[in-house]
Amino acid sequence: MRPAREARRGAYLWRLSLLLLLGGLLGTGAESRAQPPRPGPLQAKAIGLFRQANPQLYLGNYAKAIGLYKRALGLMPRLAGAWRNLGLAYEGQKAWNKAIVAYERYIQIAGSGGKYYFAVQKRINVCRGKLGLAPITFSMVGSPGKLDLRVNVTGAAVSLDGVLRGSTPTKPLPVNAGLHVVTVKKVGYLKWSGSVGVKSGQKVLLRVKLKKDPHYVAPRRVSGIRYVKAKNEAYITVRTAADGVRLYADGVQLQKNVGGVFVLVEPGSHVLEVRAPGRLTWRARVVLLRGEKKILQPVLPLMRTKKAFNRWGWVTLGVAGVIAGVGAIFSGVENATYEAVRDRRADTRAELNDLVTKGKLYRNVALGLYAGAAAALVSSIVLFVYERRGEQPAGRPLPLVVGPAGRSGGLAISYSGEVDF
Repeated sequence: MRPAREARRGAYLWRLSLLLLLGGLLGTGAESRAQPPRPGPLQAKAIGLFRQANPQLYLGNYAKAIGLYKRALGLMPRLAGAWRNLGLAYEGQKAWNKAIVAYERYIQIAGSGGKYYFAVQKRINVCRGKLGLAPITFSMVGSPGKLDLRVNVTGAAVSLDGVLRGSTPTKPLPVNAGLHVVTVKKVGYLKWSGSVGVKSGQKVLLRVKLKKDPHYVAPRRVSGIRYVKAKNEAYITVRTAADGVRLYADGVQLQKNVGGVFVLVEPGSHVLEVRAPGRLTWRARVVLLRGEKKILQPVLPLMRTKKAFNRWGWVTLGVAGVIAGVGAIFSGVENATYEAVRDRRADTRAELNDLVTKGKLYRNVALGLYAGAAAALVSSIVLFVYERRGEQPAGRPLPLVVGPAGRSGGLAISYSGEVDF
């Protein structure tokens, strides 16, 4: 019995060792297959160039980074990360079209599984916005997702890819997988617009905080149970250092209320004039809305400043005429001297050379006088221009007006004065 039992035990151990040996061989083969193949020399060089270009991109050396990325892509055209970073470098140089091409190439190579898939789609829409183009919607293959939109105000209109999807508060909206453009707006608030990426089967929470429009004038609402109609008036405050200021709208003087504010009974487009004793008149065309409060800060030059410009303008013009006359005299003397030289009216060579020297001197003096006359004439013209600045003669167009443009900020310049500011 014992020899048979030992024989069976030996056979069992032999089979177990054979199975372990086969398992080790199979595991070694699987591990060798799971390891990615080592890159070739060209791919390794491309990856090295890619890694050299990244610090240049971060430091803002866009031209150098673009050169390195192009060299890397020349060796390895399907290096997706190089295409993405090349687009970022082109954005740094404001080459929007080239950036879009690079980003689209990244999407073609990396696909929807790329790490920066949604980020690159957003960069494409940013570049399109810089070119004045509308944003585009990117879609993915897969089951729809949901967009849970949370807005800080109720009754705001929600649009998804240009299609109205209701008003807040909304339930989670079913959307196709991809990048979508969301727009939220409400009267009295600044419009919010942005893009959000939704993956297949994913639920994305998007919080939006609308800010109030600082230029919005709310209509006057009810008092009790009866509506109170707002007065058809606009109110204007004039801030200037001049005394005795009067305000006219289309030639009609406006009256002040108790608070010292001018009241315009019929709002709309009017030519406003600010007048003050001893100062020039200021004019501008202003558009006023009902119930609006406007502040004017006109520049009213002193009348004596105009007279001073006029007086000095005539003085410099006279000086220019006198200098030009003296220059003409020296020109005549120069001509007479050269005629004497030409006719050889000198007895000796030394006297002839002396006449030539005097002719050159007279010519230089005449040229200097003419230059001085020209400078005095230019000064006279400048003084006359400054004298006319701010004048409002009847029947002539309004002067140059510089002021804030509308309610969106910035400056506007108009030669007619018809600027809404």
